[in-house]
Amino acid sequence: MKEEKSSVGIIIMVGVAVLIGAILVQIIADQTIAKTQLLSITDTINVNTAVVGVENKTKQSIVFTVTNPPTTWRQDLCPLTAVTMTNVSGATLTETTGWVMNKALGTFYIVNGSEAWTSFSGATNTTSVTYTYCPDEYINESWQRTVLNLVPGFFVLAILMGVAFVIFYIMRKEGIELN
Repeated sequence: MKEEKSSVGIIIMVGVAVLIGAILVQIIADQTIAKTQLLSITDTINVNTAVVGVENKTKQSIVFTVTNPPTTWRQDLCPLTAVTMTNVSGATLTETTGWVMNKALGTFYIVNGSEAWTSFSGATNTTSVTYTYCPDEYINESWQRTVLNLVPGFFVLAILMGVAFVIFYIMRKEGIELN
């Protein structure tokens, strides 16, 4: 009877360990994603200050900065990518003829010309800038991201191996043999 209670206790402990492990796998996976994926964001920037009342003229000296500009090591190793800019009516502006961006610094200016004038000559000059950037904890090296992405899988394998070990231990203790 005592051995039977011992086996039931071990089974309960294994069940609790599996539940805790499942919770920890979720936490580990969330932290892994935060360090291995780029983030996409859309900033809304008012460019009224760059628009002059003269047709086809903008103040190119006025530089705008996105909300999440690259800093420190990201300026060289992880500049902004997938940058698009749309005006208040949803029309996409062409890079170099409508706007120019320094993707390493996250700054841009509106270019003189008809595209900028047509896009921004209204009273509201709200511009949407969509871009992908590296968060602070982003791991830039691809081999490091690959290794880190393997961690949750190996954690699950360790849990399964522990459960299998306990099952075989209980079976051996109960005198059950596998042929």
